[in-house]
Amino acid sequence: MFQQLFSLFNIPKTYYRRFIYAFTAFLVSISINLVQAQPSFGISWIDLIKSGIQVVQISNISKAQEVELGNRLIKS
Repeated sequence: MFQQLFSLFNIPKTYYRRFIYAFTAFLVSISINLVQAQPSFGISWIDLIKSGIQVVQISNISKAQEVELGNRLIKS
């Protein structure tokens, strides 16, 4: 496609090759910018640490405490 254009204007092949490299770099940079993911806002570190502590606390309760917690959840 571009080779015919370059032959019409009598441009040497070295310039053709440079043009193809530059054009390819341009297309790659444009596609990277278009496909690049948008930043997302996650949960704060403090919330993650609190959730982790709650998981550890719940996993270390006895059967009696588990039943009591279940009864409290059912009542509320």
